[in-house]
Amino acid sequence: MPTTDAQTFRILVVDDEPDIPGIVRQNLITFGDQVRVDYAADADEASAMLEASLYDLALLDIYGKGKLNIGNEVYRRIDTGGFATRVILMTRFVLKQEDAPKLLQLTGGPSAWRLAGFIDKNASLDAEIRGKVGQEVEDFRAREAKIAGIDPLAREIGRRRYRYKKKLTADQHLLRKSQTEICTEIDRLLRRLYVDLPGALQRRASRVHVELTAMERRGLSAAVVANATVNVSFEKLSTDNAGHKTVLKIGPKADIFEEAGRFFEYVRFGVELADRVELLAVAGVDTLGGLVYSFAGGTYKNELLALDEVLIEDMQSGDLQTSKEALRSFFTSKIWYAVECPPVGVSEYFSENYKTDLSRSYRDGEEELLKLVDRWGAWPRVVRRRNGQEDLGVVLKTPNGATLELPDVSVLGLGRLAHNVDTCLIHGDMHGGNVMIECSRREGTGTRKVHRTCLIDFRSTGPGPRCMDAVALESSIRLADAGLMTERFDVGKTPPESVQSEVADYLAHCLGSELALYRFVFLGVGEPPIDHWTLLAVALLEELKNCFGDLELREYLACSIKYSIRSLGFPLNDFARLRISAWLAALYVLARELPS
Repeated sequence: MPTTDAQTFRILVVDDEPDIPGIVRQNLITFGDQVRVDYAADADEASAMLEASLYDLALLDIYGKGKLNIGNEVYRRIDTGGFATRVILMTRFVLKQEDAPKLLQLTGGPSAWRLAGFIDKNASLDAEIRGKVGQEVEDFRAREAKIAGIDPLAREIGRRRYRYKKKLTADQHLLRKSQTEICTEIDRLLRRLYVDLPGALQRRASRVHVELTAMERRGLSAAVVANATVNVSFEKLSTDNAGHKTVLKIGPKADIFEEAGRFFEYVRFGVELADRVELLAVAGVDTLGGLVYSFAGGTYKNELLALDEVLIEDMQSGDLQTSKEALRSFFTSKIWYAVECPPVGVSEYFSENYKTDLSRSYRDGEEELLKLVDRWGAWPRVVRRRNGQEDLGVVLKTPNGATLELPDVSVLGLGRLAHNVDTCLIHGDMHGGNVMIECSRREGTGTRKVHRTCLIDFRSTGPGPRCMDAVALESSIRLADAGLMTERFDVGKTPPESVQSEVADYLAHCLGSELALYRFVFLGVGEPPIDHWTLLAVALLEELKNCFGDLELREYLACSIKYSIRSLGFPLNDFARLRISAWLAALYVLARELPS
């Protein structure tokens, strides 16, 4: 049966004998179009091909023109590049005594898994290829899974490709541009996550079917998250059921492995299963890594939604119950926050945990905001604040005369906020895309019943400022409001002047509501605003204050101002950038009102 290119077993032959690839093809002809054989004559050509395509197996000639310079070098580049390619070494010459230690050093240690065998060209080459290479193909076919929904996931990963550039070391390569190649990486990743069994000799007696459905995720991560419904079927057993739901996360390989490490260190034995998900599998291929989280069977026949989806839906309908219940749930118990840690400087935490240069984030955010204002042309209008010849920041002006003053970069060292804050064990990245809600629909009313909320993505888990998780959720509320703005003003990149004016006035309204809600929650002044997003923010902040009885506005601002500046350094659509700017402008007003 013909297969797609993404499901084809790919072989790269690197040899100075150009007839070798033809011999390989001829001896694997029984596999038909399930095998692809490509050829490179030297190491540089092989490197270019590895950059362009994923290869499952490389056949490397040890000696090229009598020197140890082909197989050795290509193997090294495969290894340092982090490729998932397995290798079979070949030669027709006797291994020189001085070359043996080099090969042992290269193929031993951590990379020993990569070496799949050795072919002596002086033996029966046809039989060697059919036996050793053919076995690799058979093993690949036995690990096949029936997967639905790869293409939409690959497209979303492709759209986030630019975010992978900062994740690489000097030797690693960027995520490939081709949609087919991204699909191929996902296929190999899912085989490792859902099909492979422990132990090299274990072979499945069952078939695995995985159906992927992308989940709404408005965070700033390079990763994508999907509902993955898994069915395992046996030839002689009836397994007619709806499948078991898991949560699949795919992102830059280094980030995924860091997340798994944090989970094993802080979460697996430190947080009860009722308050977290279980990590079922972790794997990596060339550029991508993947994690599979499970709700331990609790999601059978229930909906599994990201908080980002629920926020948008609830704010549209006005029924905020599900969102409120989810937002409050993490602060009604101190399962996470009971572990107290030494105080820390917030700027140092951002630098070490998020690897963020906040000064650069500020400059990038300001530059993008100025581009947006120039592109829109009418509103909001921008005025540069200056101190002599030096620019200090920007002020956005609206048609009704309101101003949104954004802080300059010196706010990062503002004395009122430059102090150590209390810390505890935190999730560290609790935005709405990492909050999973298990819920069902009530009969008759159709309203949601929340069974429980759990977290995924533990890459930033560890000691941190105690209000940082709430700040991330606050950011998600603003991004959800920006999402509703995007739907409400369904226009192109340059809205008409009437829409620009309406958006600018709405930002001024948001500024007033932001100030009112923080003064109500932290200072006990006035009444809470009644916008849908403010009601959610108030519910969250009140639960946060109940969790940490001595939490003050100063501590919250020390975290939230830096978080919003970090957010503006990411690529955002116009409405999200303006909405986060309005949030930051309000936080800046409050910071200047603090006593010295």
